[in-house]
Amino acid sequence: MSLRDIEINDSYRSDEYNDLGTSFVGKVLEESTIYKRAVGFFSSSALIKLSRGLSYFLSHHGAHIYFVVSPILTEDDIEAIKKGYERRQIVEKALLREFKDTKDEFECERLNLLCHLIEENILDIKVADMSNLNQNKLTGMFHEKIGLFIDENENKVAFSGSLNESDNAFSNNFESIQVFKSWEESKRVSIIEDDFDRLWNNQTNSLEVYNFPEAVKNRLFQYRKIAHGRYINIKRMLLTSGLSKTLLAYLIWELVQEKLSRL
Repeated sequence: MSLRDIEINDSYRSDEYNDLGTSFVGKVLEESTIYKRAVGFFSSSALIKLSRGLSYFLSHHGAHIYFVVSPILTEDDIEAIKKGYERRQIVEKALLREFKDTKDEFECERLNLLCHLIEENILDIKVADMSNLNQNKLTGMFHEKIGLFIDENENKVAFSGSLNESDNAFSNNFESIQVFKSWEESKRVSIIEDDFDRLWNNQTNSLEVYNFPEAVKNRLFQYRKIAHGRYINIKRMLLTSGLSKTLLAYLIWELVQEKLSRL
């Protein structure tokens, strides 16, 4: 299947869809090989949400995620910036502050998966923040929310709207997004893709985009395990995906969990 083969609406709004994550993001992600996403805020729950529904996505050869996040700055953070403290240090502390304790083993496993995805160069994370060169916007923040899915046939689905990558945004908040398909509105898709690519390559005016801070990455990697503790025989045909045995084992376990949850 490709992105052309699934039903994708032109817009999604919480008054018609109880869970935008299931109704849109998860469904489209399953048929994609590339996922480019910029979100307004960073939190550990956003990472956990990102890890859900990756089973089918990871089964595609060359699967890759580009994830841009932004810090949640408090009034104290803003005051420190005004006083001239090093902005990147403040941002790093803000990102670390949003790492909450996991609720259960399942969330630990999901963060563990993300660690392995980073190690295998399947997931890349960058931080977007206001540039120090723009003195008039030092207390502002990156608040854009856009996304792009690409399948193995170069079909593309882009979206823009209020939706963040979190449980609250997907299921509890009132959110809306506008969706554009390359086979119907190629110009609108190209605009969003160009916006993201310039963002990723640190070519957006007023913003500074840089690699995920080592201190925050180290905090995430506290959840890393040598393996996922799921000892499953992996069929030879799956090895052609190019994923490690660890990720393949997790992929199969995730598929089993999805099937069980629907019983």
